[in-house]
Amino acid sequence: MTKPLSLIRALGWTAPRALATSRQIEGLRPKHPHLYLACGGTLPHARAKGVTAQLVRARIEASRVDVFVIATNDHSAALAEHDGFRPTGELVVAQHVVLRGMLRAV
Repeated sequence: MTKPLSLIRALGWTAPRALATSRQIEGLRPKHPHLYLACGGTLPHARAKGVTAQLVRARIEASRVDVFVIATNDHSAALAEHDGFRPTGELVVAQHVVLRGMLRAV
């Protein structure tokens, strides 16, 4: 079981910025019901083998609603577009990081 507020402890002094960014990301999300795949990744030894893509594709195919993701870089945006996602908007964070909302309609 996780300790209460463990995420805030882990974020430390960056917590206010992280929470503000999270609220801004909500503005990119569609208003209608959808599945939000908030994060995904692999351990270093499993990277560049398509593991995350396979897991995400399986979840998307099992879904019966639109699916929303945040692309955090050009590579992840290209992967999302390859899987049928389309941009819904952008959010500039810390003056140089661009987060892209991406939606795949059913």
